[in-house]
Amino acid sequence: MFAIIYHSRNFPSVEAVIVILLQRSLHTASVGCASYRFMAPKNITLLGQLDLSHEKFTLKVRVIRLTKQLTYDKKKTFRIDIILVDEEGTKIEAQVPSRWVFRFEKMLAENESYYIENPQVGENTADNKFVNNSNKLHFCPITMVTKSNDFVGPLYGFSFENYQTIIGNNILEKTPVDVIGHVLLYFPKETFMSKHGKETRRQNVQIQDLEGRKVSVTLWDEYAQQFVDYVSNNPEERTVIIIIQFGKVSDYRGCLSVSNWYFVTKLYINANIEEILLFKNTKDSSSLLYYETDEFLLKHDFKPITEIQEITKVSRVIVLGTVDEDIMMNIELNDGSNGKKMFVCSSSICNNKVVVSVLPRFKIPIRVQDPTGVISLTLFDGDANRLLRKNAQELLEIFNEDGNTAIFPVEITDLLERKFAFLIEVSEYNLKNKVQGYSIRKLTADRKIHSELEKKFTVDEHVDSDSFNTATFEVTSQETTNFKDAISFTGDNITPASNVEKSTATSPLAKYRFSKVVSPNAELKRNLS
Repeated sequence: MFAIIYHSRNFPSVEAVIVILLQRSLHTASVGCASYRFMAPKNITLLGQLDLSHEKFTLKVRVIRLTKQLTYDKKKTFRIDIILVDEEGTKIEAQVPSRWVFRFEKMLAENESYYIENPQVGENTADNKFVNNSNKLHFCPITMVTKSNDFVGPLYGFSFENYQTIIGNNILEKTPVDVIGHVLLYFPKETFMSKHGKETRRQNVQIQDLEGRKVSVTLWDEYAQQFVDYVSNNPEERTVIIIIQFGKVSDYRGCLSVSNWYFVTKLYINANIEEILLFKNTKDSSSLLYYETDEFLLKHDFKPITEIQEITKVSRVIVLGTVDEDIMMNIELNDGSNGKKMFVCSSSICNNKVVVSVLPRFKIPIRVQDPTGVISLTLFDGDANRLLRKNAQELLEIFNEDGNTAIFPVEITDLLERKFAFLIEVSEYNLKNKVQGYSIRKLTADRKIHSELEKKFTVDEHVDSDSFNTATFEVTSQETTNFKDAISFTGDNITPASNVEKSTATSPLAKYRFSKVVSPNAELKRNLS
């Protein structure tokens, strides 16, 4: 069969295809021990038309994912799992059961197109569905596989999810997602032993879309190593674009991240494909990939707290200090105690729509002390969720049950005397109004970073921090996500991406005396906005 095919790769559909048949022929070709029949069946059933009543039908599809499940000794394949896409972009899962692996294993390959005749269609009852399709195909004795050379559908079958949908937590658990983004920063790979005694590798990454929204990504094991290998082998690469296909969104106590889903996920890193090339051409090529250590040690100036007041221009600086005992928390929410309340959302996303309820959010003013003084900072929702391991709604429910909102929950008091490096913003508002309360843009409890920052202190060891007294202010700021301490998932296991603990290591700061300023009126406040 010879054909001239006109189509648009950007908008693959049946209507976009014009096939002019010049000659029809039927022949066979032998590849290895598998025999393919090159033919063009007349009646093609689209995946979107399938239901459980179909018995004999022919599909024209492309294999976009093929994984083989091996026997325990890893010498044989006992099952083949496949994800197919048709010319309309509809996807479906398929499976070759163990008893038919010998027949189809060498006939099927990833990124190849086929006519598949007479598979069985059934309901997909698996807990984990890797595509949004309630049906599943099963290869059986009467199933025939024929190579197709005129498939005009999508090559990869991407269905990219909007970042705002992910950030807004509008995706149900165990829902497959595809995301594309520019790697804004990444962290050193972590290796540890799982609870089953297996060595586990984890790579945390932050990606950004073309609108500047950020999403956290956690890659596990082979995917983590794939990313590390690429970065190691391409040290001069300034812009890295990745695609995570067949991933999932993990949500643990309000902390969201995209992670690989077992070994079904496909990871593309700066691949020479249309989607990545288009994204890279649109993205500012001057963007630079960097570690979290670069963020805190190289990208911004470090300042002792006493020098923050001397800053005369809008800037971001790094401070290192311990959370003081003078601490308050402010949860802004509607808890329904006085009936429904009306709010006007001024965000560009809402377009001034009126809403009747809002989500609880953290705003935690804290006092942080270093050897030179004390400073007032404001911790917002994203970092607060990760540090406390509870979101504002969960804490609110605890307060309502306890009935005593004047007592700090243990999650808050656990922040006391813990050391963090903070990236803070000295804004135009601070400078113009001489306000000495600053917004936290990012923070880290990484001890190696702390150790390097401690070396930058040059103050006299007899400085007494009691001489510094800075009032607490609340500064409104847009939240900036730092997901070093985000929660990540693999399978059904929940694993903290980083355990932030109190530092017990000896440090140069130990020789300074840290005086605590205790506020007798400190209490938990809830504002119903």
